Amino acid sequence: VELAGWNALETRSVGSCDAALEALAGGQERSLALAAPFLDHVDASLWQVFRGQLAAYVPELQKDLSTYGAVDGSATPRARCGAAYREHVEAYAACLGTPGAPEPQRCAYAPRAFLAQSGLQLGMVEPFGSIADACPEVFGRDVREELRRMGRESAKVVTARLDPVWTELVDRLGAVSEVHGAVSEICVPRRRRFSEADLDTLHGRLARIGETLSRPPDATIASAWRVGGGSFPVPGLGDVYQVASVARGPNALADQVLSQARGMREFAFARAVCRTRRESVPLAVALVDARASELQFFGYLYPEELHCEGLGPLLRRAELSR
Repeated sequence: VELAGWNALETRSVGSCDAALEALAGGQERSLALAAPFLDHVDASLWQVFRGQLAAYVPELQKDLSTYGAVDGSATPRARCGAAYREHVEAYAACLGTPGAPEPQRCAYAPRAFLAQSGLQLGMVEPFGSIADACPEVFGRDVREELRRMGRESAKVVTARLDPVWTELVDRLGAVSEVHGAVSEICVPRRRRFSEADLDTLHGRLARIGETLSRPPDATIASAWRVGGGSFPVPGLGDVYQVASVARGPNALADQVLSQARGMREFAFARAVCRTRRESVPLAVALVDARASELQFFGYLYPEELHCEGLGPLLRRAELSR
């Protein structure tokens, strides 16, 4: 390699997404601090209503299941289902506490607010156990669904009293996770490169997402609630039973943010150049001054780092000439 000619080439350097990711994380942290009182209020209200539901119905459920206990290999399918349902109900009964003891402040299985990647959700973490899919038919009753219904009814009561503007703001905050995920995915090293123009476009797209997130709430498009079942994933918890979710109105800002983040990701994947579709080993590159018999540079480089369409070497000139 002729060193003078190499150094005359216009070069590019590897960029970093650290600043963007840190800004997103910092903004999310500050926003969560502002939203914490609202989320605490939602959780406390849900527990208050749900506890009343448990107090009214769980003793009756315990009585109905009192004849079912531990089972062995000879137990009938109905006995197995009865034992599983009883274990399930007892987990909720523990949330009511014991007579004479202080009232529990929280219950692990009560409905509560989650900021999922798709936005603000209300869900129930259910007791760990094995209830066969056939149990509702075998037992003639779906005890788990009865408890889930209590959660949905509690959510219906509480969400009717929540401020719609705060609901929209916190739901919008949940969409930041989608933005963070899109930026992280774009920045994962995948042996691909971008032109200056496309990088400018990506910067502009990310800036517009920030502008959308910072808009003041609009009461005309404030979100309502949809009560209903389903499930959604929560890191560290797995699938959580959904008792209610935000039903966004037309032009909801959270939906705009989600659309912009997904569009940014799709643009990046479509515009990346020199994408490697097969495994390859790096090249060993040595730059030698033949007249002085001196090694100027030695390194292991992938082909696209040396030449990628019209982008030039992916190294700083100082590194090539040291």
